[in-house]
Amino acid sequence: MGDKKKCMVICVCMDDDCKDRKARKVRQRFRESVEARGLSESVKVKKCSCLGNCKHGPVVEVKPGGKQYEEVKPKSADAILDELFD
Repeated sequence: MGDKKKCMVICVCMDDDCKDRKARKVRQRFRESVEARGLSESVKVKKCSCLGNCKHGPVVEVKPGGKQYEEVKPKSADAILDELFD
């Protein structure tokens, strides 16, 4: 059997409250930043359903580990990636 590389997954909540707070732009910015850093093979940006912190959306969860970020703005994507890959 082939070895599968473990991927980091950045999940951006796309339920109504988060979408209303520009979650699509957040997800797009993460995708652009991941691509610009050459991380596309090891980091996937995906949409997900409610992460349980609707009042603090958009909410982003990083897997594995389950670390959550709240009230994420598109401009926050780079700082979060810096933190994850520092």
